[in-house]
Amino acid sequence: RGVCLLLAALATLASFGAHDAGRPAGLVGRAAFAVLSGSMAPALHTGDLVLADTSVDAADIAAGDVIVFRTANDTSRLVTHRVTRVLSEGGGISFATKGDANPGPDSTPVTESSVVGKMTGHVPNLGYVLAAATDLRAVTLVAAAAVLAHLAIVIVRPGPPHGALRESGGTTTGVHLEPPDTERHTT
Repeated sequence: RGVCLLLAALATLASFGAHDAGRPAGLVGRAAFAVLSGSMAPALHTGDLVLADTSVDAADIAAGDVIVFRTANDTSRLVTHRVTRVLSEGGGISFATKGDANPGPDSTPVTESSVVGKMTGHVPNLGYVLAAATDLRAVTLVAAAAVLAHLAIVIVRPGPPHGALRESGGTTTGVHLEPPDTERHTT
């Protein structure tokens, strides 16, 4: 039972971190991301898990909010930084951002279409688990280790000696072994 729970938890975490067609997966309108650098310290640390609302409307993002976005020069790279200013340019919205620990602002404003989500919370250190769970090899190794550990516990579980009688609720159960016949038969 414990192995099933562990595998279910790992599968859930893996689904949170998985990417499908450039869009993070997770619960509808929600996703989780692992923090991979210290650019947002002290608010967020390397290894933290960021929870984000992926259905947020750009008009609902304000200065001070922390957003997850795709960088302009590498759309496969996700960054989590704080919005310092909301910019209105040509009828569209973009955001000036900065990592709390960085000395200066990010060089390129984040366009509305590059926003993946707005942070709604975080869990310290759980990002390490997500990062491991999204790596198929790590999931396979953890699952194999869990199965082997379960088997080892089941196989080596202490119990009554073989053939011993066990009493249970006033009745006796078990196997009664007769001593071997000591007479020798000759044919």
